[in-house]
Amino acid sequence: MTNAIKVLVYCGFVALLLNQSLSYLFAQTSSSNPLTQVENNTRIFETFSLTGLISSLTVDKDATNISSFTPNENLFSSPVEYIEAGNWSLNVVDRKIRNFDVNFTMVGPDGSDWHYHEIGNFQSDPDVPVLLENDGTTFEGTTDVGEDGMDKWFDVQTSVSISDLNTITIFLDPVDTENHFNSQPIYGIVTSSVDMNGNPIFRSKI
Repeated sequence: MTNAIKVLVYCGFVALLLNQSLSYLFAQTSSSNPLTQVENNTRIFETFSLTGLISSLTVDKDATNISSFTPNENLFSSPVEYIEAGNWSLNVVDRKIRNFDVNFTMVGPDGSDWHYHEIGNFQSDPDVPVLLENDGTTFEGTTDVGEDGMDKWFDVQTSVSISDLNTITIFLDPVDTENHFNSQPIYGIVTSSVDMNGNPIFRSKI
């Protein structure tokens, strides 16, 4: 074998090893990275877990002749009917919601009518993916809503919006819940956000 042929064989061998190494590294990165990189350094998480706190008010719209409620209205100008406080959690695996659970106490400002609500058994369209993007995530489906440990309302139309890994807005259909929440959303905050490996998802990264 001439020196020239030896060099060609050696170069081919090195190229083969390099290609296999790169393929292995790419496969490792893809399997451990729960996000898809798109334009402008935007990351889209397909598997993630979020937890947080419920911290909300239900106001008496009728007492102040409010025809519709929007987040821009001054809540302090409206009589408060209920204070809500509790916890929530969301787990998404491969774009599908594994569980969405909400538990909170609801009580009048004077301490009266103390009761407890549980929101669970979330069901959504399996063909609609749930992704965590730059501006958060939104999804819709149905839930069962309990009161004081007892089943209360079933198949409640529910819409959820999580904004910028900061806040959560939960809206339960007034008809399905006998207008128990006075046609108003339940608000909360995000306290923890992690990817499929348990690594924190920081706001600066998405």
